[in-house]
Amino acid sequence: EFEDASEQYLKCIELQPNDPVYHWNYAISLENQCFYYKAEEAYKRAINLDFNCIDAHINYAHMLENQPTPQYRKALKQYEVILKMPEMINNTEIMLKCAKLYDHFGDHEK
Repeated sequence: EFEDASEQYLKCIELQPNDPVYHWNYAISLENQCFYYKAEEAYKRAINLDFNCIDAHINYAHMLENQPTPQYRKALKQYEVILKMPEMINNTEIMLKCAKLYDHFGDHEK
C-alpha cells in the first residue's frame, strides 16, 4: 500500500517538482516503510521548497523523535524552528514536545 503511494507521489513530483506538498507526502509514505534516510531527504526538500510548509516541519520533527533510533537533538531543533513561525508561536502541543525534550537533555531552565 505505502509502496504504491510512494510511486504515485514520485509521479506527481516528476510532473510538479516544486510543489512541497508532494514531497512531504512522499516522505510520509517512505517513513511508513521505514526508509528514514530517504524520508528525511524528502522532508528537507519540501521545507527547502517552502519554508512555511508547517506540515513538513511537524512531520519531520515527529519522525526524528519517534524513529527506531531517535534523533532527539535534531527533533528539538526542528520543534524550535516551528515555534518561531508566526502561526505556531503559542502552539502548546509543540511547546510540550520541546519541554519533554529539554527534560530529556536535563535542561530544566528552558
